[in-house]
Amino acid sequence: MAVNYGITYCKKVLKDLRDIEDKMFEEQGHGFVQFGEQHNTELKYKRLLKQFERERDLGLKPTYDPDIHGSEHQ
Repeated sequence: MAVNYGITYCKKVLKDLRDIEDKMFEEQGHGFVQFGEQHNTELKYKRLLKQFERERDLGLKPTYDPDIHGSEHQ
């Protein structure tokens, strides 16, 4: 069974945020507010993605927990 490091979910969240920001640029002429919720979420998932990829690359036990970090099935 494959180990779930949460990498796919992080990439999905980041893609969804990019899509939202692209739409904002089209409609409003600007992206996320620097200290807004969406910007903070983007920073969080970039950090988590980096952490989870490192764990995978080093063969460590994943710290990803769908109940804490979210999942596609919630």
